[in-house]
Amino acid sequence: MRRMSERRWSGFALPAVLLTLAIALVAFAEGSVAQKPLATQTQSIEILAREIDGFDRQHGERRQFGRLEWRGGLVLNSPAAVFGGWSGLVLDDDGRRLLAISDSGTWMSAEVTYRGVKPAGLRNAQVGPLLGLGGKRLTRTRDRDAEALTLVEGNLGRGTVLIAFEGNHRIGRFRVGDDGVSEPLSYIELPPEARRVRSNIGFESVAVLQAGRF
Repeated sequence: MRRMSERRWSGFALPAVLLTLAIALVAFAEGSVAQKPLATQTQSIEILAREIDGFDRQHGERRQFGRLEWRGGLVLNSPAAVFGGWSGLVLDDDGRRLLAISDSGTWMSAEVTYRGVKPAGLRNAQVGPLLGLGGKRLTRTRDRDAEALTLVEGNLGRGTVLIAFEGNHRIGRFRVGDDGVSEPLSYIELPPEARRVRSNIGFESVAVLQAGRF
């Protein structure tokens, strides 16, 4: 089980009340990442959602956490064998669309549905493989270990994201749209120290700091 990270922690434009949605999207899948079949092509999948009643297990009625207001959360699962292992998640500014990546080299896009102000489920979900330069398949486990992403321009219907990998440590720029995630447009030049980081102790988050006054 992996808790999916939200568009963290990168000048998130969503109202604070929506941050709890991303924190509470928890993906359950049986078996380890190493045992999961790899997504080889873009495909539609079914996602089942169960609502979470409260964020605080001891005080389920609590709704306010500092400046954040709890609106709801979801436990997600799917009959699709490639579902699970999600390690990074980003939401559009209106909270209606999400993109997630897994440490087995898979991306997932979906629309978030609501019941009033509470998240109710995901629909129109698609998954596909993360690719290498030139559209090549990532065949080595160390090349597929995607851990974090953030939206740097546009939106999830038409925009650009950064995806960070550990194992083979790198951060790439990818185009996103209705057809999913493209092959990498380029990779960011990293300091030499980044190449000396041990496997599985690399990038766990990525952020874009906007210039200007706070």
